[in-house]
Amino acid sequence: MDKRSEDNRAVVRTGRAGGTVVLLLLVLALIAAACDGGPDSTGGDDATGTEAGTEVAGGTEGTSGGEGSCSNNAEMFVHAADDEPTTLDPAQVEPGEGGETMILQAYERLLEVEPNSPELEGALATEEPTVENGGISEDGLTYTFKLREGVKFHDGTDLTAEDVKYSWDRVMEMDLPESNAGLLSSTVESTEAPDDMTFVVTLQRPNAAFLNSVVPAMVASVVSQDAVEENGGIEAGKPSEYMQTNMVGTGPYKLIEWNRNENLRFEINEEYWGEAAPKDLRVDVVSDPDVRILGLRAGDYDTIETDPSLVGDLEGAENVTIYSEGLLLEPIHIGLNLNIPEGSLPKEDTIPPDFFQDKRIRQAFNYAYDYEA
Repeated sequence: MDKRSEDNRAVVRTGRAGGTVVLLLLVLALIAAACDGGPDSTGGDDATGTEAGTEVAGGTEGTSGGEGSCSNNAEMFVHAADDEPTTLDPAQVEPGEGGETMILQAYERLLEVEPNSPELEGALATEEPTVENGGISEDGLTYTFKLREGVKFHDGTDLTAEDVKYSWDRVMEMDLPESNAGLLSSTVESTEAPDDMTFVVTLQRPNAAFLNSVVPAMVASVVSQDAVEENGGIEAGKPSEYMQTNMVGTGPYKLIEWNRNENLRFEINEEYWGEAAPKDLRVDVVSDPDVRILGLRAGDYDTIETDPSLVGDLEGAENVTIYSEGLLLEPIHIGLNLNIPEGSLPKEDTIPPDFFQDKRIRQAFNYAYDYEA
């Protein structure tokens, strides 16, 4: 079971909902400064789905601060993170590490998870490949992605299928131990770019989780080939010094400054292919949870990361919304192993090696879960 959400980390990300770019936080426990003037902090109607994130990010007026005030940040969305990234490179970042929050702002992937559902939507690819639209081969091994035209990297170069191929191949060639490279290298047999707007992936074996768990993963983010090659290129087994501290993606935000141990500042990408983000973004590094809580109540932060055990400190606070519903960012799935080698299970295990090869068994497990719970 792939479950990388044990730390209950809050994630600031951008998403497209109803044709509008909004700031979203998909979390187990999201705490936000809200300006509805009401005392509700239980995640009621004002704090569900993307609506709370849209309200906080979209137009709070500056105030003089003080406990119970609204956000002081009229021109910028300010998020208080609990730790500093160790790297900004998608090929190096560790799953669940603070760098993933930053990667979400500046980089994109072929597909993304929709803001309000577990369904996939096109991002750098125009649509999710299926057997019906010709995007998935009959044998389930080959996936074809048609890319979105007119997308530019932050360095002004155009996105092509070569950039996607380069990005995925780069991860597997670098194969850094701290990274999530194994997600690609254990799944992908080969990548191709038959033309500028077509990216083709061939898998080692059919993988029903490929689109949901591999393609939207941070390690599958697309970087500018030109930017990497102009700054050291690829060295197997070695991190890129340039990409550790610089970001050249296609996302709605551009990194403009990283003040170590203090904050990371992003500005709106005015050439973004979608609708522009509503505000610039600053992510403050605030290790002390008490400081984050006090800053939220004072209106210094629009949102904060906090441990669920500290939520009680904010329950009932004026102008504070606690959001604890919705979806986690990380895909969580249970895999059924169709290839159990003889003798690999404990002696006391009575499951035959071909147990899950019976389609009816797999269907029975599928029906056994309450997906609405």
